[in-house]
Amino acid sequence: MKTKPVYSLFCLLFALGSLLTSLHAASAPVVSGVGFLQDVVLNPGARRVTVTYTLAHPDSLPCTVFLEADPDGSGAYLRLTAVSGAVGEGVTSNPGGLVKTAVWDVGASPGWAKVLYPAVRIWVTATTGSVPPPSGTPFVTVGDPGNAADPATTYGAVGYEFQIQKFEFTNAEYVEFLNAVGGSNPNGIYSPSMSGDPRGGITQSGASPSFTYAVKANMGDKPVNYVSWFDAARVANWLHNGRLANPALLESGAYTLNNATTGVGFTKNAGATYWIPSENEWYKAAYYKGGGVSAGYWIYPTKSDTEPTDVTATSTGVGSAGLGSTANSINAYSGGYHADWNGQDGNVTTVGSNGGPWPMAPMTWAAMCLNGMTVLFRARPG
Repeated sequence: MKTKPVYSLFCLLFALGSLLTSLHAASAPVVSGVGFLQDVVLNPGARRVTVTYTLAHPDSLPCTVFLEADPDGSGAYLRLTAVSGAVGEGVTSNPGGLVKTAVWDVGASPGWAKVLYPAVRIWVTATTGSVPPPSGTPFVTVGDPGNAADPATTYGAVGYEFQIQKFEFTNAEYVEFLNAVGGSNPNGIYSPSMSGDPRGGITQSGASPSFTYAVKANMGDKPVNYVSWFDAARVANWLHNGRLANPALLESGAYTLNNATTGVGFTKNAGATYWIPSENEWYKAAYYKGGGVSAGYWIYPTKSDTEPTDVTATSTGVGSAGLGSTANSINAYSGGYHADWNGQDGNVTTVGSNGGPWPMAPMTWAAMCLNGMTVLFRARPG
């Protein structure tokens, strides 16, 4: 059974406060019914956008809400500034859901055209923590705590509810991290291969201690490449510590690293709010059917027991399954690597464009994460 090589792609888990074992304590808010309307007549200078959504939480906890938008339908979301209303910390909720309104002042947002194009999509995300997830990749909840392991492999049993990134960590997200803390490239969090290799997606400019970083053309919404487990752990520390521009905070928080770049035996600390998936967490996210603690497992991580087909790619690296596709397909599996673009025989493609369930059910999605490395495809043994 052929698999595609791993190129050090990764995703992260998220939870409030710590890895909670109580389903009641770990319940997550739910956002639904998102809609938006731009006022292009009454406020011609500001071009304000009114965003409505419904926010529910089974425990009526106050939530942190933030808005993101995809400017061109590519799947790469940007965190929005110049927002007001039901956004930020302390947004109220109840179990049945409360209708909320937020306002985005497009005219005060650098880099945005004042009149939005039809392809623009807006994403509303809520957490019960005070530190939001990174801009770009949404998180989804994996429930059914206490599920049985897959008898074919003995993996997948997880006794708590958690959240995991829906898609792989992108180059754009990693650039956000690098530009915050990578001025001197501490502990090699930037690899020259990100620029020098066609499969990499990030360039470095300037000199230490004032390096700056940017995404390559057509690579912002592709999974980041050439990162180590230690790089991923430092991203987790950065997020855990509030995304502050302080390189010293990369060494503690979710993980205690003490400038290590090699070695084994590093484990997440108690109270970690972001961390790298364990094999059981990754396996459950990839294969578990959901809907009960004895629901069983899919053979393939595309929510299917039928072998998936291969995705091809456009000249800019968008998978042929397309954003939002529910096709049973993957980046590369049988008969070679078909997502050929940028001169590469098989390459990373735009996150969310490889097919499979999207939007995904809470139990299964395409970003399969294992010990900091995203496996582009792996069939369940047996």
